[in-house]
Amino acid sequence: MKKTLLTTFTLITVVLASCGPSTPTATEIAAQEKAKQDSIALAKRIETLDDLGKRLLSCIKANDFSELTKYIITIDEYLELMKNIPGYDEQKKNAKKEDEEFFIKSTTDNLKSQLAYCKHNFDEIIKKGTERGILWKDAEFDKVSYETKKENNIEQSSLKLIFKYRGIDYTIYLKDCIKTNNGWRIGSYMGFETDENEIEQNKQLNNALNDLNKSKDKAALDSLNSQLDKALNDLNH
Repeated sequence: MKKTLLTTFTLITVVLASCGPSTPTATEIAAQEKAKQDSIALAKRIETLDDLGKRLLSCIKANDFSELTKYIITIDEYLELMKNIPGYDEQKKNAKKEDEEFFIKSTTDNLKSQLAYCKHNFDEIIKKGTERGILWKDAEFDKVSYETKKENNIEQSSLKLIFKYRGIDYTIYLKDCIKTNNGWRIGSYMGFETDENEIEQNKQLNNALNDLNKSKDKAALDSLNSQLDKALNDLNH
């Protein structure tokens, strides 16, 4: 009887064990670890311009602009940066409430227009690369070259992201990247290969929009509207 009970217990144990979760394979463990590390890396601040370049290329390869927006400056980051400017506290203290509200609104509008141009440039980079035969998912990061400057205690940079495809070097240009308290942020002006003229046209267009938002003078508004029309015409030809 005891032997029968022992045999039955053993069989039940084996059946229960077979119904339980299977032991992960080495491949599954490696995949889980990679996913974990990728998640950690994604959450990190972008402390270097090399990391910024890598993150940009990663977004381009995946054609994922929504991911890229995480690395574009926000209104809160921008306003926080303003505190670095000498005399800002005194200016803020003496500013009228309506002037401060106008500044925040115009800055917010400007950042929205920058986001739109960033999306345009992002799409153009992918389009022009594809037209040249680049299969973006196979593009490989090579290096980043850049120059930095500091104005009003705010660090800024223009850089060249160099990547390889089938052994050939290609370049993506970025201008007006800025370092915030949360790390580096991508500027809205970027272009593929030698499209620096297009980058400059976009910049002039955005500057006109920025001035338009800030201006309260009707004559100035009319003048800037003309500049805007010209910039748009140049951009479309």
